[in-house]
Amino acid sequence: MKKITLLLLVFLSLIIITSCSSNNEVKGTITVGLECNYAPFNWAETTETDSNIPINGKNNLFAEGYDIQMAKRIAKELNYDLKIEMLDWDGLIPALETKKIDLIIAGMSPTAERKEVINFTKEYYRSEHVLLLKKNSPYVNAKTFNDLTNAKVMGQKSTIYDELAKQINEKNQNTIYLTPLDSVSEIVIAIDSTAVDLTVLEKPVAEGIIASHPDYTYISLEEKFDVSEEDLIVSIGVRKTDTDLLNLVNNALDTISVQERNELMSNAVNNQTSSKNTIFTILKDYGTLFLQGIGITLLLAIIGTLAGLLISLVFGVLRIQTINPYDSKLVKILKRIGVGFVKFYVTIFRGTPMILQAFIFYYGFLHLGIKWSALSAGIFTVSLNTGAYLTEVIRAGLQSVDRGQMEAARALGMSQTKAMLLIIFPQALKNSMAAIGNELIVNIKDTAVLSTIGIIDIFNATTTVTGATYLYLQAYSIGAIIYLILTYSSSKLLMYFEKKIGAPVKEITSSN
Repeated sequence: MKKITLLLLVFLSLIIITSCSSNNEVKGTITVGLECNYAPFNWAETTETDSNIPINGKNNLFAEGYDIQMAKRIAKELNYDLKIEMLDWDGLIPALETKKIDLIIAGMSPTAERKEVINFTKEYYRSEHVLLLKKNSPYVNAKTFNDLTNAKVMGQKSTIYDELAKQINEKNQNTIYLTPLDSVSEIVIAIDSTAVDLTVLEKPVAEGIIASHPDYTYISLEEKFDVSEEDLIVSIGVRKTDTDLLNLVNNALDTISVQERNELMSNAVNNQTSSKNTIFTILKDYGTLFLQGIGITLLLAIIGTLAGLLISLVFGVLRIQTINPYDSKLVKILKRIGVGFVKFYVTIFRGTPMILQAFIFYYGFLHLGIKWSALSAGIFTVSLNTGAYLTEVIRAGLQSVDRGQMEAARALGMSQTKAMLLIIFPQALKNSMAAIGNELIVNIKDTAVLSTIGIIDIFNATTTVTGATYLYLQAYSIGAIIYLILTYSSSKLLMYFEKKIGAPVKEITSSN
């Protein structure tokens, strides 16, 4: 009897142990999208710590902030591994809809417009909106909206901040409402240059800015904004179809008390990397990020230009095809199709901004189920965009070669293809070298728009630093110097190469 009892106890113990093990088993990975550019809610660091999380696909880059700590708590509660995706603000909802990410934890308010597209959880933070301005501002003692007469007001685009900036203007029509900018960092620059007097922010964000800008302060008006409940809170975005996940995240949020949330935000404000106040300290702490940005920018520009050149060599020839009386009916049809297609391609890609092309190719392909990286989408976009511009350059180069040279080559017995490859193409390329080099210089700068799909180029590295430190002048100065060095060096190298091959040498500049 004792043996049977002992066996039953062992059996029950095994069941309990197995059950506990099963409950603690990691169910998979949950992917969270955010900007990593909005301290103290979220920002990027280049040094790994016990509290930050590696950013997926970004070497030696880690996410930190209040949103990160909340994401860690939720992932732990749900028994999921946590993965962080760094995305531009405008790309968060498209990334959620295309299943690139599972949750948006980025200080997003559950506005009515957003609720039409995605679902939102319960609040994970409750905001207090304040006005950020300079300490020497004439509006620093304002108590009501009437005290803001003649103030130039600006908010961040596509956020509640912009809605409240409009509300200031509605309550006092003698204020000046200005077109919103993409990021808080840009608005701080505008305030510093006196182009803007004040902006509306959440209190923790204002405190983070003041920590690195002692000449700034914030005020709370006695007269309150007309805000709904959804405007006072920030929530987690979830896909419309993921109702089970929505319920699980809500249950996880219920385990985090208001006191804990306030402590997490207080820690985020205190831990924010806002003590860096010189170019040298920024380079020391974020030098690897800028180097990564340089590498990605050059990769995009060089591969995109070379691939675009290859496209243009083919399309440039198609573009100059003419219908001859002796062509067969099939050849005439093919020539018309070829010329028409090239004209259509050039019109589309020269007539639309690269930033929209990148958005369509990246998120559009993801929506169709085609999984590819932001870098691949970026290279694809730059290649097609460059190909459209260089097609016209090559066309002009081919037409600049005297027609008599083709006739002479044919008279010597060369085929049209051989004459084109050996006689016409080399001269056309030589005549077009300055324009091709100019396109490379343009691409070094224009690839900055690809930061909107999450590519860490030089511009993205710059905005990431400003989002973490709000030291905009220092960070943007570093970015400008890097671009200047790259474009100037590339220009001189290309001019040297032109001299070597005997091409007509022209100063390579960019009108962009």
